[in-house]
Amino acid sequence: MKIGKKLILIFLIIAIIGCFKKKNIIPQNSEEVNFIVISSGAHSGYSEESYLVIKDGDEFKKLWNKVNSTIIPQPSVPEIDFSKYMVVAVFMGTCPTGGYSISIRSIRESEENIYVEVEKIKPGKDCILTQVLTQPFQIVKIKRSDKKVIFVKNTTVKNCT
Repeated sequence: MKIGKKLILIFLIIAIIGCFKKKNIIPQNSEEVNFIVISSGAHSGYSEESYLVIKDGDEFKKLWNKVNSTIIPQPSVPEIDFSKYMVVAVFMGTCPTGGYSISIRSIRESEENIYVEVEKIKPGKDCILTQVLTQPFQIVKIKRSDKKVIFVKNTTVKNCT
């Protein structure tokens, strides 16, 4: 009986600590960063959830070719001056149906970091969906920085009724 009470106490302590786990919260004193959407869609070639920061033209070309590998004719790689800009790309990974999406809602900069607020949308149980595998993504361009990029992720379930 004493062991059962100890296990319950340990479980409660772990649960309480989990409630106070520090989240990536965007600081109030951060400033909005302008960004330009380069590309977004439902088919990216990225089967795993990924969050990338690209500061090199060759790396961007590889990403662009992978994202557009199923498009014929393949669109040309956008010209980006990587001495002035960098690319931020978010990928949701493979999803079982349509109705999923991922997008960058805002980008904010503090003295130490750049915060990329990412919204992932999942369809609710009453949604009518296409029965096709999807790989939602978005790619944006922002001013180049050497600050650490932190992705702050939020998930919303879309109500279709």
